[in-house]
Amino acid sequence: MNALRFSGFEVHGINLLGDSAVACEDQAADFFSVYGVLSDAVEGTRYVCIGDFDTREAAVHVIHLIPGAE
Repeated sequence: MNALRFSGFEVHGINLLGDSAVACEDQAADFFSVYGVLSDAVEGTRYVCIGDFDTREAAVHVIHLIPGAE
């Protein structure tokens, strides 16, 4: 198994709309997702969801626990 090397991380508020989940403003969020950013010359930029959290603060805290993340 190869380890993924992320070039960065993002936190997005997510709102549940029926069977769909869409990015939204924080005040409308049902939860917050942390995404790792993968960038390469062949596939461009891709995002990998690392986890979902009840609050933005919890999501940001998790990013700070990842070695090399800022």
